[in-house]
Amino acid sequence: MSHGGPVRLQPLSNDPAGAPGSSLQAIKIQQKVREDNEKARLKRVKGALVLVMQFLLDQGYVNTLQTLQQECNVSFQQYMVADNVDLLSIIMEYEQYFEFRFNRRPKLFRVADGTGNHMEDIQGGGEAVVSRRRNADQLCNRGRKSTVGVAASKIGYGNITPSVAPPCCSNQDARKVTVASGSPACGNAIALAPKSHAKPSSLSPKGIHPGNRDVELDHGLSLEGQRIDFAFDQQAENNGAEGEDVYFGRALKPLPRFPTAELQELAMAVQRDILDVNPNVRWNGIAALDEVKRLLKEAVVMPVKYPQLFAGIVRPWKGILLFGPPGTGKTLLAKAVATECRTTFFNISAASVVSKWRGDSEKLVRILFDLAVHYAPTTIFIDEIDSLMSSRTGEGMHEGSRRMKTELLIQMDGLSKRRGGEVVFVLAASNTPWDLDMAMLRRLEKRILVGLPSHEARATMFRQILTPAVTTQNIDWDACANITEGMSGADIDVICREAMMRPIRLMIEQLESTGDSRDLTPETLRRPLVTMGDITASVACTQSSVRKSDLIKYEDW
Repeated sequence: MSHGGPVRLQPLSNDPAGAPGSSLQAIKIQQKVREDNEKARLKRVKGALVLVMQFLLDQGYVNTLQTLQQECNVSFQQYMVADNVDLLSIIMEYEQYFEFRFNRRPKLFRVADGTGNHMEDIQGGGEAVVSRRRNADQLCNRGRKSTVGVAASKIGYGNITPSVAPPCCSNQDARKVTVASGSPACGNAIALAPKSHAKPSSLSPKGIHPGNRDVELDHGLSLEGQRIDFAFDQQAENNGAEGEDVYFGRALKPLPRFPTAELQELAMAVQRDILDVNPNVRWNGIAALDEVKRLLKEAVVMPVKYPQLFAGIVRPWKGILLFGPPGTGKTLLAKAVATECRTTFFNISAASVVSKWRGDSEKLVRILFDLAVHYAPTTIFIDEIDSLMSSRTGEGMHEGSRRMKTELLIQMDGLSKRRGGEVVFVLAASNTPWDLDMAMLRRLEKRILVGLPSHEARATMFRQILTPAVTTQNIDWDACANITEGMSGADIDVICREAMMRPIRLMIEQLESTGDSRDLTPETLRRPLVTMGDITASVACTQSSVRKSDLIKYEDW
């Protein structure tokens, strides 16, 4: 130890940014916290909307209920109120606990002061309401940021579900009401202390042994021979919430304000193209195409997960064009983007932006990008973009088509100059990229050739489609890949389905030839397995959908 002077120790810090040398871990923790907070917020908003919809139905406000379902994209066909839960009961319990804690009843509403602020919110398309809600969420999450870097590996982010303390607790217990993670309560919301791990009571009902884990009374309520375990139910609920993808079927925020009712109707028509069903296609479910998947992750997924890494000149790609022969997985990649990207996904076709009325096509294109900024981060997928953006140099082009193409080019190029433009991404797919307008090619910064699958990719596709449950043990996957040289992924899918149908046809013939159903045995009804001969016969009767001359044309382009 040096005697030259006192040693100056570096003070510890609770800054969530992390200490030097752990920046990558801090970035990953911050991304995890943001993602879990967003999931909790979406689930909270959806639950509030379902409660309000059930209240409107109980009170007979049918027209208001229909309008709310249409505007928020949540309906009773998708969700329903849980048992023993309704809006009035929640308000009543809140009033009782508020009076118990503060010795006065809460004030849920007040007389309007005549300033007209709420009318401005209604006429403004809900933007002020959304901003107020965002500010409230920031207040709720402000206390959580101080615990990001502390024992990150031991904190279950997003799984904090406090419940309401019973009014019969003592004043000392009421003063100990805190959030289990150390975050303060938001507003007047009450957060509870962690569950007590008291020993089972000695006063057990008759027939229940205190040491029996299935029926012990460590959480309060139980029945003879059946245990009601609140902790287990809560854990199962949390596990189900983690497995559920809350980004599909979520409640959409209100439409932005438009000056006329005509534009409002067009915006509602474009809003219907937002994908609200999970395609359930994962990156690891796509064979090969590693370079394409890496670029799509750089353009869509990573800027949302790690926004601090994509700032300044290192901004994310604004557009990517996937081109190649048909059946090579371009649309499948778009489905994977919709599943994995955690952004608002617009699935646009020619019918979405083309109208027979003069001027409506340009309005639809502009409203599309306005909504993309409104619901940012957003991904706009345009399949078969050559049907919309063919070259403008050809003769005989209609004036309305030219105006629509010009508006689309202007909106794509103007994204960097408007609010939220850096988080709007355009993904396009085409089988004839040489027919696209040169200005559109310039705006699609990355152009990727999605070619035919390699030998390893074809073997992997056969192995994934023809699972061991439907095939015999003597299948040579390398031989299957060799005999399908020059075929696309769609052709291999057709071959696999044909191979599975061949033994089924034989079974159907046996079933039809049997006159009496009593003669059928379980062995007869068992699904036959696919053999190597079935695969070879399927390849022989399936012609490739890709010609060699087309492959040369794609490579030259």
